[in-house]
Amino acid sequence: MNTTKRIIQRQLPLNEKYILLSTNYISLIDGIGCTCDNCNKLIANIATVKSEITNKTYNVGFDCLETFLINNQLLDGKGVEHYETVVKKSLSKIKKIRIDIKEFISKNPFIDTVEIIHEHWVQDWITFHYFSKGKMVWNDNTKFKVMDFDMLVNSLSTIKNLTVKFIKNEK
Repeated sequence: MNTTKRIIQRQLPLNEKYILLSTNYISLIDGIGCTCDNCNKLIANIATVKSEITNKTYNVGFDCLETFLINNQLLDGKGVEHYETVVKKSLSKIKKIRIDIKEFISKNPFIDTVEIIHEHWVQDWITFHYFSKGKMVWNDNTKFKVMDFDMLVNSLSTIKNLTVKFIKNEK
């Protein structure tokens, strides 16, 4: 992590310890993004954190999250290691998957459910099963090395008129 980043006090106190609850990517193109509770900028990469002192929950952008990580190591919840080794590496893949699914659904508007299956046999795979009125009409899969599944499911769940289900199969 780049520890030479300048730490600037914004809305959220830096002397509090925050717990990383979840991460999410929501496309700004869809007009669904939100503003960072710390710096008030519009954000698509969202980390939900909770203050250990006030017990309040906040949505912050990944830049502000990195400030918290540098300042107090955010050791609870998923923490530094998860952010550095999983979330950052998953983001570009999640964006691509989200764009591909939105494009597929726009061409096939009868699709109402996507079932995501994480399969670990020899390699890790994500299989996507597309349903219309309870019947599977298409499937697709992709190979991956590192993936934050919570972030993937959260991101896909923001696609309008789409139900997302997640199943994990292991050998």
